[in-house]
Amino acid sequence: MSDSMIGAVAGAKAGAMASIAVPSTLAGWLSYEHFVCEHHSLTTGHDVFHWSAVGDELLLASGFVDGLNQARAARIERDRTTRSRREYGLDGIARDQNGVHHGIQAKLWRTRKLTAADLATFVNVVAFRMSRKEASARGFLYTTTTLQQDLQDDFIRSGLFHYRHLPFTASSAPPPPLQLRPYQQQALEALAAGWSGFGALIMPCGTGKTITFANHARRYRRVIIISPLRVSARQNLDRVGDVLGRAWPSLLVDADAGGATRDVNEVRRVWAEDRALVSSTYKSAMDVLRAAIFCAPLDKTTLVVVDEAHNASADLLAMLAGCARVLLCTATPTAALSDDAGGAGGDGDGDGDGDGSDGSDGDGAQRLWRDSVATLFRYSFADAIGDKYICDYEIRLPLIEGERGDEMGMQARFVLDGLLRTGARRIIVFCSSREECDAFTGTVRRVAFEFHGLAADELWTGTITCDVSSRRREELLRQFQYGDPAVTYVLAAVRILDEAVDIPRCDSVCILHPSQDAGSWRRMIQRLCRAVRLDPQNAQKVARAFLWLPDGDVPRCLRVLRDCDPEFLNKLRLQSFAAYDVGGEAASALRREAEATAAAQQEYRVHCLTSEEIKAAKIGRVVEFIRNNGKRPSRGCIAEDGSRIGIFTDGLRHGNVLLSADQRHRLVAADAGFFDVRPCSNAAKNLSKDAKIKCVIDYIGQTGKRPPQGWIAKDGFRLGMFVNNLRQGAVKVSVEQRQRLETADPAIFCLAPAPTKATVDAKVNRVAEYLQEHGTKPPKRHVTASGLKLGKFADNLRSGHTQISEAQRQRLTSACPSFFAIQRRTATKTAATGSGATAGRPSSEAACGAEQPQADVLKRQLQGVADSPSKRARQQNGEDDVVLSPPAI
Repeated sequence: MSDSMIGAVAGAKAGAMASIAVPSTLAGWLSYEHFVCEHHSLTTGHDVFHWSAVGDELLLASGFVDGLNQARAARIERDRTTRSRREYGLDGIARDQNGVHHGIQAKLWRTRKLTAADLATFVNVVAFRMSRKEASARGFLYTTTTLQQDLQDDFIRSGLFHYRHLPFTASSAPPPPLQLRPYQQQALEALAAGWSGFGALIMPCGTGKTITFANHARRYRRVIIISPLRVSARQNLDRVGDVLGRAWPSLLVDADAGGATRDVNEVRRVWAEDRALVSSTYKSAMDVLRAAIFCAPLDKTTLVVVDEAHNASADLLAMLAGCARVLLCTATPTAALSDDAGGAGGDGDGDGDGDGSDGSDGDGAQRLWRDSVATLFRYSFADAIGDKYICDYEIRLPLIEGERGDEMGMQARFVLDGLLRTGARRIIVFCSSREECDAFTGTVRRVAFEFHGLAADELWTGTITCDVSSRRREELLRQFQYGDPAVTYVLAAVRILDEAVDIPRCDSVCILHPSQDAGSWRRMIQRLCRAVRLDPQNAQKVARAFLWLPDGDVPRCLRVLRDCDPEFLNKLRLQSFAAYDVGGEAASALRREAEATAAAQQEYRVHCLTSEEIKAAKIGRVVEFIRNNGKRPSRGCIAEDGSRIGIFTDGLRHGNVLLSADQRHRLVAADAGFFDVRPCSNAAKNLSKDAKIKCVIDYIGQTGKRPPQGWIAKDGFRLGMFVNNLRQGAVKVSVEQRQRLETADPAIFCLAPAPTKATVDAKVNRVAEYLQEHGTKPPKRHVTASGLKLGKFADNLRSGHTQISEAQRQRLTSACPSFFAIQRRTATKTAATGSGATAGRPSSEAACGAEQPQADVLKRQLQGVADSPSKRARQQNGEDDVVLSPPAI
């Protein structure tokens, strides 16, 4: 830098504020800043971040600050001296292909030339901060006016700055007409190829499913769109109506106001027109449309679209089975859950392994997806990210070192630290209740003001639950979407924002209670998709998902993310609470954070297996069982780790799991007759429903009882499975057919009521009672007569997967002081002993601190069973505990 320039900078500070000309409108200078950022990115290839999207991590990487705590301290000091939120010297930061950061300044001036005084802070930041961190860092100045001549000469001589005159005129011209994207064209070609029955259109959220099926709807005379929510039904009516044209008679079938109706006669009147567009909620479809439209089969001139079809019930899909063409549109198909948890090898209880032909999965919708739905077109999550039609994402988990504080206070710190570090501005926080929403937003405000130094007008909080009116909900979403870009927005919700909400400005989500349920993957991805839509005002947007997993747990739902995106593990990051500490402690915390992130990625690489990896492991387990036992596992066989190896084997044999040639060869090598299954004859396949019912009646007449669930007739017809589906309601029968069945067996449709779920407190009491009676924790597969999986619940308590109050925790430790002391197996020990070994597993007695030999423990357990008053009371009430012990593998 020249001496004259340094002198100009030094002398400019005092008069800088007074000499700045303020643009006439806020929208003008802000539009110019975004215009400059986009122009710089296009002409240089740099990644450009507008100042509103710059976080503390980027400030640290660019040299703007020397530590994260310096940025926090600057906010606190600023609040004591000024309320200005304007940036200091920069309108944006650019990152080149070598990772070097550069400063960007945009000046929308029309009255006079720029002087050194006007650029004092910009020059300071580039010369004395950024270029000291990275010698090749430069400053880029864009302006609608010109520079004072001596300033322009100094810029050129310094070599630190690039200047460009860039005119700008705010345009009010309408946007160009919408053009279909290449994958949308491919989808329309696939849909036009000819199909019948149920077909699936699978595309990620934000990639334009609606515009795709709306263009396909032009090929039909009548269109029905069925959506899960009222707001979705109205949006679909408007959007599809725009594509089809207003000449089409249209009708919204719903109980909501504003032109909607539930009048069956009105629906019939519109449906009688030459062309018709009807949009309905799921609920209204089941009663109003069933009476007005679905009372007769619909031919190929009618298209039925089910939006968010993963929510569709078995009853809804059964009602639509008579339609010639039903298009199921979703980003997360139900069949994927079935493939992952069942066909591909889910593990644990209730995962639905196998073919599900006996109704074991308990979900008629899943069976229909698996057996009757053809995938017409699929655009993957990873492809959409790679093609830049949705933004990339990052998963952040908390890294807690030392003692924990208040849980909600730590959650608020976790969210706010993440937002300020990354530059994210708009987050949806998913809570479990309205009360938690209110408590969380209050805690966020306290932490924001006291710890991070945000001013009152720099943080916006809101809550949307089912109790909030539609008008208020729209107002809150409008504020969240279009508010001041310099403000941080925190919107708390329960489940109402899981899907069917289009908020491109949303850049992050937080899930306070990630479920350990493998089936929760669909909700996880739907929630993540709230933040992945492209934002024109944030070209470098990355969707952040903050998952509150303080114990380092690996949610089973994350497995599917590896299927959706092979790069998932590289987008996983731990976030330390110590990153905002002072001086060297913060630097050390960031190093530990990087090391913990690498370790977590490796751990998740082991636990978050893809469905193919899980399937290969389970096939290996089946082969090992056959070699060790000389026979296939029986259908009821459960492996030591709780996976239903018998049902999985049955699914393999009946062709319900896709196998490679190598996998098939491994199974045949272990058991030459593995795939020898009695085939179902053509006559059995072509049996009508009435003929099948006659077979049931004949069997009952001959044997005096219903066929067992696994019973297969001589011709291969699965009579037991058919009876089970009849009783569960999966097979619809007429009044006459029902009477015939009840005449043969009056109790055929009498099902035992589903057991009511015990509260957590009741379960804790049962565990404490078991500990007092037996002196040890219940075995992992211990199940009570009422169906309570007591052993599994106890394991979840000890591992922290189930959250309990301090009083409940004390109740358990009083019964067994070392109940929560867990001896973890190391990876080395696990590898050495093998998956089926028990050498590395701590015994129940060791876990609960028992010191007696095993024989004494068994004797005391038996004596406790015989002598316990509470045990005798449960025996009298028919609630005696039962241990389900699977065959040894």
